[in-house]
Amino acid sequence: MPSIDFLERTASGQRNYFYIVGYPAYRFTPQHQLALAPENSKMGNVTRIDRDAGQRYVVQFQKGQQILLTEKRVAQHHEFATTTALTQYLQDRGVVLPAVAEGTPLSIFQSLQVTQQLPREYVVVDCEFAQLFQTQRQSDQIHRTQTTVAGINFGVFQLSALGYAGDRAIDLSFNRYVDRPEFAPEMKLRGLTETGVTMATYTQRAAPLAVLRAFITQVLARRLPLVFWNYHNDLKALDVLIQMNLQKLTEAERAIVLAPLTVFDGETYMSRVLNRHNLSRNTVAYQLPLNGVAGLLNIVNPHQHNALWDAQTTQTVLVELTKLQGQAAQVVTVPTVEPAPTTSATRTQHWLSWWPRRLQRGTRRTISENE
Repeated sequence: MPSIDFLERTASGQRNYFYIVGYPAYRFTPQHQLALAPENSKMGNVTRIDRDAGQRYVVQFQKGQQILLTEKRVAQHHEFATTTALTQYLQDRGVVLPAVAEGTPLSIFQSLQVTQQLPREYVVVDCEFAQLFQTQRQSDQIHRTQTTVAGINFGVFQLSALGYAGDRAIDLSFNRYVDRPEFAPEMKLRGLTETGVTMATYTQRAAPLAVLRAFITQVLARRLPLVFWNYHNDLKALDVLIQMNLQKLTEAERAIVLAPLTVFDGETYMSRVLNRHNLSRNTVAYQLPLNGVAGLLNIVNPHQHNALWDAQTTQTVLVELTKLQGQAAQVVTVPTVEPAPTTSATRTQHWLSWWPRRLQRGTRRTISENE
């Protein structure tokens, strides 16, 4: 089951900050209550708390911002299995956790199981995103400003899935584009170009409800674990897509999307492979882009930022990482250091070091007298 991360950051005047996944940033008030931290109020809720390569804590927010904290600035960091356990922990210390604002949508993926082992059979899923805009028309001018829907400022534009059993493909392939009024017009043009269909066909096939129903029938109904390179943003955007259309689904479709879901995170697996021979740093999480890791493994993706090609790239990278995981390590040998060459000045200094000190002084005096 997913855990709830909680981190307390020290601050002056005993007004510490509290970061809890799924909640906005809070600050401890002199009245011993939690209040919204005004400097973080526009960042949205905390989405993730990690450690980076430098062992700093990384607090990530919905709007994309993050806060880096060294260990000295962290009073405590815990994980709780349930909100009840977190609430009880805080209450035992005289802290009351504010209730989530009414109307705040709950995640569809409440029963999420993150597995550490690459499943024998799975579906690699990748999403391509598009920014959300609010359009205003004034006479003959159109103004667009970025906006958010359900707390995020992006949505699923392309949704792709490929099924595999190890390094062998299975009979599961999915690739659909999503058309939303909040997307910029150029996204529809891109979708039309990449699909090659007519405007009428694209509008019909890319309707969010149509795409979601097809994804449920062709992918989620198989009950296979889903594999992502980094599942956080993908599931966040899929969560919003489902919530927007949940009431329009049939009971059978709702049962599928609300069922427990198992996911495997490729980026986390990559970190374990990198740390496999470095036990002192086996908890370090590396956040590296998919196509960057592919390049290091001599894998070329000719169509980057295309969800279908990125899904195929994810699979190819995972296969290579699995091979590396099973290979014996190449241990660096002791470096060979060549002795420094002996110069004439070095030889003279070495010879004089054995010369009697009184004769050395006499020699210097003789030279001085001759001068």
